[in-house]
Formats: sequence, C-alpha cells, structure tokens
Amino acid sequence: MNKKFIFLLLSISMAVVLTGCGIQPPTEDLEKAKASIARAEEVEAGTYAAKEYTTAKRELVHGETNIVQEKSGQNKDAKEYLEISKMNADKAYSNAAPKYADHHVKELESALNKGKEVKADVAVKDEFKQANDAYNESVAALNKKDYKTAWTKAKGAKAIAEGAYQKAAEKKAKSEQAINDAQKSIEEVEKSATGTEGTEDTEGTEGTE
Repeated sequence: MNKKFIFLLLSISMAVVLTGCGIQPPTEDLEKAKASIARAEEVEAGTYAAKEYTTAKRELVHGETNIVQEKSGQNKDAKEYLEISKMNADKAYSNAAPKYADHHVKELESALNKGKEVKADVAVKDEFKQANDAYNESVAALNKKDYKTAWTKAKGAKAIAEGAYQKAAEKKAKSEQAINDAQKSIEEVEKSATGTEGTEDTEGTEGTE
C-alpha cells in the first residue's frame, strides 16, 4: 500500500471516530443561550437584574469565541460557557419579570390618576372604565405572580388611559374657554349698560338747568 492510500485511510478513520464520539460544536447550546437572553431582554433584565444579565452576556461571548470545530477541548469549554450563559439568562428573567410587571402596573395607575385630575372618569366614561378595569385585572395577575398577563394588560391599558386623559383635557380646555368668553361678554354688556346710564344722567342734568 502506498503512503497516500494509508494517509487517506487514517483520515477517514479519524473522522469516523470523532463523529462517533459526538465531538461537535455546541450550536444547540448556543441557540438556547441566545433565546434565553432575548427572553430576559423582553423584561429589561439589564435594568432589573443587571448582575445576572451581564454574566449571561459575558459567558455567551466566551462560548461563541470558543466554538471551534477542529478542537474538541475548546468545544467542551464553549458548551460550559453557554450553559452558564443560559442559566444566568433564565435567572435574570425570573428576577426581572416581577419588577418589570410592577413598573408597568404603576405606570398605568399614574395615567389613571392623571386622568381623574381632568375628570376623564366623567368626560370619557367608557374609555376610562376600560382602562380602570384592565388596571384591576393587572393587579390581580400581579398578585397571582402571573407577571406576563400583568404587564401585557397594563401596557395596553396605559395607552387607553392616556387617550382618555387627552380627550378629557381638550374638553376641559374648551369648557373653560367657553366660560371665559361668556364672562367677557357679560362684562362688556355691563360696561355698555353703565355707559348708557351715565349718558342719560348727564342729559337729565342739562335739561334741569
């Protein structure tokens, strides 16, 4: 057997052995880590669970850097990095979710209180009630630790509450303007009446003389 043929056989044998041992880049672990980080970012984990989120991102970078198909040792390191990344990303999500939900529920409450200041609960009763009902539902979900339902309802209702505030504020401004215009009209009539009376008094005095 010539040297080329022997080398070819050895190469094929090595490839079979490596494949059989399952030495492959941990692409599945990479995708799982990325998915967990994306999930954590949905609840602003960078703000509400900064430590765990930062660790997850750092380990993801280490994992991506060490994914090398030809070096099984580095592939093993990559898998460990990516597993740590996913674990911290999942923890970041768990820690951030209640805080994220609570934040949005409080924002909705603030929007409702702002609406009450311009009598939105009277001026645009139906819209305000819709937002207020959603607030009660979001609080109930928050208490049950159903955080996704809590923030989903709160975020949607906030837009309704803000719209109700805007409409009520416009109605209030128009009403106040109408009152001011009416007041000015009354004052002008009173001034006109006072001026007429003064003229009549003067004419009466001149006639007497």
